[in-house]
Amino acid sequence: DLEAGKKDLELEMFSVFVFALGMIISAVLLFTMVYYVISFYDLESDHVNPTELCSNLNELVIPEYAIHAAMSALFLLTLHIFPFLWNAPLVAWHYRQYTERRHWYDPTEIFRRLPDHKRECYVKLAFYLISFFYYLYQLMMALMRYAARNVTTRAVKLNHYFIQLNTLPAL
Repeated sequence: DLEAGKKDLELEMFSVFVFALGMIISAVLLFTMVYYVISFYDLESDHVNPTELCSNLNELVIPEYAIHAAMSALFLLTLHIFPFLWNAPLVAWHYRQYTERRHWYDPTEIFRRLPDHKRECYVKLAFYLISFFYYLYQLMMALMRYAARNVTTRAVKLNHYFIQLNTLPAL
């Protein structure tokens, strides 16, 4: 019973780690989307030229896709099915964009496709914001489960200790 309690504690601590990592990654991706939106507005108001903008944004595309795919794979490997299913459509979208070579920002077409790029950024911004708060909620729940199991495990240990004290032969 003590070993099972210890294993449960380890699993809960791992869930805490997974959701904390998911929350941090979502925050990074959320700020990346904010950077994209600000960059697009700078382009609209002629504060930046299209070549510079596309060069800056293209440096972030592959890391964004890779980090998001890695986070989704982590959820799948740790059997957190709902977070994996939540992330799967966006991972599939990223994969489709990548395989069709539509993931790069082209300076010659940026103005023509700007409304589409902005819409995509807003959708991703909302997605990452919802994800952030969901992972925060799951992190808090995992911490509470960990704390509850930790208290229970300590109570079981104390109970075993007192049972051992009562079964000692009288001196």
